[in-house]
Amino acid sequence: MLATNPLNPNSQWYCVHNGAPKEVASIYDRRLGCGREECATEVISLLQRVKSEIQLATGIQQLEELVAIYKDKVLHRNHYLVMSMQYKLVECIDKVLKRGTYGFEETIRLARRQVELSRNCLAVAHIVLPGSNRFRGKSENLRLTRLIFVHFQCQLA
Repeated sequence: MLATNPLNPNSQWYCVHNGAPKEVASIYDRRLGCGREECATEVISLLQRVKSEIQLATGIQQLEELVAIYKDKVLHRNHYLVMSMQYKLVECIDKVLKRGTYGFEETIRLARRQVELSRNCLAVAHIVLPGSNRFRGKSENLRLTRLIFVHFQCQLA
């Protein structure tokens, strides 16, 4: 869904996938949309609910479920809240891996998942936050550390 007027916080939001109104389709050069529309308060309410769910999520399982629920279904895969979920998941996995409480297979699975999530976050950061910055440095360091870890663990197996 996109706002008909992104500069007006109270504007209507329309789906741009199947049957979007002509004025909206022409703005975004989309011809197919479902025609669904929402008022700004409903969209803001949804975003606030998602934010609170992210804040309340504490474990890997909860965060994975949130990503499964919202990514590509409710929110775009590059939406800032999806990125927030994925980054929090990367940090959560890092804490778990540092404790070393899982067996070999589970540790490898978690490390691979962390690398995948880090790559997703870095791909978006490359566009949104180009150049050197703290987010990219921290994410790149985590990703490289896990890649090395997975590589050596797989060679030992």
